[in-house]
Amino acid sequence: MNPQNIITQEQVSTVISLIQSLLLHHAQNSLLLTQNSSKKRLSPEERKIIAVEAISNGNNSQVGRNHNVSEATVRKCIKSYKDEIEAVEGGQSASKKQTRPRASYFPLTEAKVLEWILEQRTKKLSISMKDIMDMAIKYHAACPPEMQKEFKASRGWFCRFIERNNLTRRTPTHVVQQVKEDVDKQIKAFWQEVLLIRTKVEILRELPPARQTLLLNIDEVPIWLDMTANRTYHIKGARMIEVKKTKGAKMLSTALLGVLSTGYKLPIYWVTKCSQQSCEIPQDIKPYIIPKSNSSGWMDGSLFEDYLKRLVLNLVLPPEIHLILVMDKARIHLTTM
Repeated sequence: MNPQNIITQEQVSTVISLIQSLLLHHAQNSLLLTQNSSKKRLSPEERKIIAVEAISNGNNSQVGRNHNVSEATVRKCIKSYKDEIEAVEGGQSASKKQTRPRASYFPLTEAKVLEWILEQRTKKLSISMKDIMDMAIKYHAACPPEMQKEFKASRGWFCRFIERNNLTRRTPTHVVQQVKEDVDKQIKAFWQEVLLIRTKVEILRELPPARQTLLLNIDEVPIWLDMTANRTYHIKGARMIEVKKTKGAKMLSTALLGVLSTGYKLPIYWVTKCSQQSCEIPQDIKPYIIPKSNSSGWMDGSLFEDYLKRLVLNLVLPPEIHLILVMDKARIHLTTM
C-alpha cells in the first residue's frame, strides 16, 4: 500500500471538525430564515416608523433587516403611509378607504336601467328596489342573444349597481313650518292630561262590583286613496327630492272606529266623498260598516251626532254598568258633546 494513500488521525480530526462547523453554520442559517419567514404582525405605529425610515433612508432592504421584516413588507408600509397622508389632505377619513366597485358583467342592461331611473326621476316619480329589479330583467331579456348571460337581478347585484352608479335611497323633501315657541308647554299639558286620565281609570277600577264601568274609545282614522312610497332612489348629493303624487291624494275617506274595554268592536262608521247610493258595500260586510258621505270625506258635527245616537246611545248595557266615553279634543267632539 502506498504510504501517500494512508489517512492519518490528524486528517480525520480535521475533516470531522470541518463537517461539524458546516452543520452548525447550516443550522444557524435555517433558524435565521425561519425567523425571517414567520409573519410578524406589525402595529400601526411600527408601520409608520418603518415607512418614515425607508422614505428618508431610501434603502428598503436595509430597513427590512433592521426591523426583521421583508423588503415587500417595507414597500407595503410605505404605500399605506402615503395613502393615509393623501386621505387626510383630501379631507377624508383614513380608516374609510374608498374602494372601486367591481366592473359590471351586464353593462348594456345596467346602462338602460340607469337611463330609465334618470327618466323617472326627471318626471318626479318614485322608484323602489323592486321596480329597478323588474326593469333590469325586462331590459336584459331584450338584449342581443350573444349578450344574454344568466341574470337573476339579485339583491347582491342591486347593491353593486347602486354603488357603481352613485345612487342612494332618499326620502322626499318637504317644505315645513317652524316649530311653535310654546311647543314645550303643549307637550307638558298633553302628559298632564294623560296622567289625569290614568288616575281616573285607576279610581274606576277600584269601584265595587255594583258600579262596574266600561270604557268606550272612539277616534277617526283618515284613509287616503293615494298610497305612494315614501322613499325613492336618486343620485347622491341632491338637495331637493321631489316625488309626484296621483290625483288620488285628494280622495279622502274617514273611518270612525270604536271599541269597548271588553274588546267588543262597534261597526265602522265610514265617511266618503261619493254619494251614499254609489257606495256599494258587499253583502258579507254590510253588518260591520255604516256608509255615509259628505263633500269633504271627513267627519263633521252632524255625522258625529248621528254616530252617537245610532251606535253609542243604543248600546244595550245592564243598568248597574256605567259607560265612559274616551276621545280626543277634536273640534267636532267638543261642539257636539
